[in-house]
Amino acid sequence: MDGIPAQLRTLIEAAVAEGVGMDDIEHELIDPANLPPEDHDAVWLYALARMQHPHRREIAIISG
Repeated sequence: MDGIPAQLRTLIEAAVAEGVGMDDIEHELIDPANLPPEDHDAVWLYALARMQHPHRREIAIISG
């Protein structure tokens, strides 16, 4: 994964700021992005981390 696409990152951050739930973020934003399974999982974890720490400016994404 070369990082989260900028537009998807922006949409996730906006959804989290608006209080959108994780299920909706996954079904409305992540799933339609049609990412490979590993990238999908990484983006899902990014969204979850944003929900748990919404005020952090950067969250490191490590993929193997």
